Amino acid sequence: MKIIEKVKFLRELNNYTQEYLAELLNISANGYGRIERGEVRVDIERLGIISKAFDLKPSELIDLELHEIVKKLKGCKEN
Repeated sequence: MKIIEKVKFLRELNNYTQEYLAELLNISANGYGRIERGEVRVDIERLGIISKAFDLKPSELIDLELHEIVKKLKGCKEN
């Protein structure tokens, strides 16, 4: 799974809008949409901001696999 696919999945999972993440990145919603569509690459600074929005380190976001996301969700629901 590509990083930006993980970001989109996490964004939707957390009920964040594209506008919300765009605001965090100090870019337009259109600009953020271009990131999610893969038209623009995410630099390390923006990756750090995005990661922080999901309470992750950039390295965690890069290494995160879908099954780990599901596992974390199940853990949250059991608490």
